[in-house]
Amino acid sequence: MTALARRVAVSLFSVVAGISLLASVAFAQEATEEVKGAVRATAVVNFSFDEESGPAKDSAAVGTVPDEGKLGGDPARVASPFWNQTGKKAVQLDATKMQFIEIADGADVDAANAVSFGLLVVNLAEP
Repeated sequence: MTALARRVAVSLFSVVAGISLLASVAFAQEATEEVKGAVRATAVVNFSFDEESGPAKDSAAVGTVPDEGKLGGDPARVASPFWNQTGKKAVQLDATKMQFIEIADGADVDAANAVSFGLLVVNLAEP
């Protein structure tokens, strides 16, 4: 998959993720720790964005190779806006600057038999 195709896929997924997020907030459903642990335990790529600078480092226990998330367009690393995330960081992407996160093709992200992608997009800025 080309970098452009991945960016388009992420952009399209952002719309779906935004709708899912609104539904989750509206119904105030919180996943149990067991479910959260099960999902995190099977992830082949996991970026926390807690690095001070540079690419996002992969901390997944299941992946076969350590992946990196290249931050394109110089997005800002900011304090996480979520509760229970003291000391954690997030990446703030600005669509007007065409910022993105790119993962190179590799054994973990180029599986022939399955693809899964998880993303949480939150817009905390006033319109």
